[in-house]
Amino acid sequence: MSVLIGGFAASQMLYVAARLKLADLLAASPLTAKDLARESGAKELPLRRIVQALATFGVFEIREGGLIANTPLSDCLRAGAEDSLRDAALVYGEEHYHAMSELLQTVRHGGTAFEHAYRKPHFSYLASNADAAAAYYKLEGADRARSAQALARAYDFKPQAKVIDVAGGTGELLRAVLHAHPTLTGTILESSGMARRAHARVRAEGLDERCDVQTCDVFEAVPRGGDVYLVGHVLHGLDDERAACVLRNCRRAMGRDAHLVVIERMLPDRSATGPAAQQAFLADALAMAISGGVERTAGELAALLASSGFEPAPMRTLSSGDGIIEARAHD
Repeated sequence: MSVLIGGFAASQMLYVAARLKLADLLAASPLTAKDLARESGAKELPLRRIVQALATFGVFEIREGGLIANTPLSDCLRAGAEDSLRDAALVYGEEHYHAMSELLQTVRHGGTAFEHAYRKPHFSYLASNADAAAAYYKLEGADRARSAQALARAYDFKPQAKVIDVAGGTGELLRAVLHAHPTLTGTILESSGMARRAHARVRAEGLDERCDVQTCDVFEAVPRGGDVYLVGHVLHGLDDERAACVLRNCRRAMGRDAHLVVIERMLPDRSATGPAAQQAFLADALAMAISGGVERTAGELAALLASSGFEPAPMRTLSSGDGIIEARAHD
């Protein structure tokens, strides 16, 4: 229990290691604390103490002679590592860490902990803080990218279909689908700032002729004309009211033969325990604190879809671990 209570200290030490790029500096070879401090722009003694503490968790290794080396865990903090967690450490260690200090206010009075801490909603904050936005959107994009190839392989997209990616970020999901299915076309719907980034990615990958990007407020309306409406890693960032608003707008836009495809990392049964359940319910607490969102079980998501005018099929699990639910509009 004492380690759990002190978990905030461990997360901050990981943040310090990520911000100073310690794992990147150690990628070529081990270094002494003195050399690592010089390369990272830190003070030797406090840096040594942080590394020693992290080494007890298996993050870094202190070898004979005081040499500091990477381990498989610290390798995850390298910027260029496969499945790097550096952006997660930065996002959680800065804005999210500060926001969670106001979690009690959310539990007592409602609203988000982020707004209690920063006096503005999360996305308003990101709009005026470029560094924070870059780390957050890289982290969010990595989640979608992990789902993209699995979706492209697993879902039966009909030839010549048009796929509308609702609040699709820079289009990680849709771009993967279009690369895997050359006869498809698509549209990414996003706010103005993100739409510019999406268009740059589409152009860079040579998808201009098959994919357009539209600036759109999906809480107001969603354009008609799609055969598949893709809502990937969106609903968990929204409370039930706002999520239902997006779904109803999709419902109004969909033709008789159109399908809705929802992709989310589902919560396990609410009585579940163990490491996977711990990670899932921590994500739910963060969603509540940062954006006011909700991580949902498959049953809760199906109920939300049904109340928004859809007939959901049973959930399937992608190879990425995400749940996928296909739904059709009620007649």
